[in-house]
Order: sequence, then structure tokens, then C-alpha cells
Amino acid sequence: MNMVSTTNLGDYTIATDITLEVHVCGVCGEIWGLRREYIQARRNDHKNLVCPNGHPWVFSGPSEEQKLRDQLARKERALDGALQQLNETAKERDHERARANGYKGAVIKTKKRLDQGVCPYCHRSGFTQLARHMQARHPERGDDGTPDSPPLLGPAGAGTVSP
Repeated sequence: MNMVSTTNLGDYTIATDITLEVHVCGVCGEIWGLRREYIQARRNDHKNLVCPNGHPWVFSGPSEEQKLRDQLARKERALDGALQQLNETAKERDHERARANGYKGAVIKTKKRLDQGVCPYCHRSGFTQLARHMQARHPERGDDGTPDSPPLLGPAGAGTVSP
């Protein structure tokens, strides 16, 4: 409710524009109003108000400002959690890529050794006919002359991985 008041002081007139917030006392039913700024201050600091008949009032719930601050804090915590999850996922991704690259290197190394005639099981070298050696010395590894699961050297010298 806006209230305009004019005061005539002879040659001067003072006009005042006051905005009141109207309330009804829950005890006596008295209708009363106070400046909006004063009511807002009481909502923020939760100090008592008193109706014209002396009944105490207090704004016990959080003010709009407090609600917005709490909402902002919740959103910031959620954002921090999402960023942390994103960072952890990126670290896991990078770890898995490095791991895959390590195995890729081990496969390439094993293929080169096979191309050079090195047996993947007994590590003897100099075979021009590696398939014939495999049939003769390692028949349990495959009946077509090719190994079904040769041991691979793990990533970065991790040793041999057994079949």
C-alpha cells in the first residue's frame, strides 16, 4: 500500500511517499502496516515485531535472500561434484588409453619377433619355418601350426602374460 502525505509549512510543502506492507495479527485480528524496508529487515534478522495491541510476531522461516543463498550453495556443491566426477572419468579414460597403447606395443613387438623367426614359447630364434617348429616342439599349442595363445610381453616390461 502506497501512502502519500503532504505537509504544508507556510511557503514550503513537503510530500512523502511511503510504501507500507499490511499485516493482520493472528491473535487479535488487528490490521496494521509497517514500512516495507523495516519488514524486510525483520525477515532477514528474525527479530520480533509487535502488533499495535502488543502481540509479538517473528518471521521464523528463511527469508527469500537466505533461500536464494542456500539454493546457490546447493547448486555450487552439485557443480563441484559433477566437475570432480568429470575429472575422475577423464583420469580413468587416460589410464585405459595408456594401458591399451601398452598392449598394442606388446602385440607389435610379438609380431616382429614372429616375423624374425623367434618362437613365442621357447624364445629360440633362427627359424625359417616357424610353423614346422611349432608343430614339432609345441604341438599342444595348436594343430594347424599356429599358436592359439602365445604369451605376450605385457606393457612396459611387465613380464610375460600367461595364456
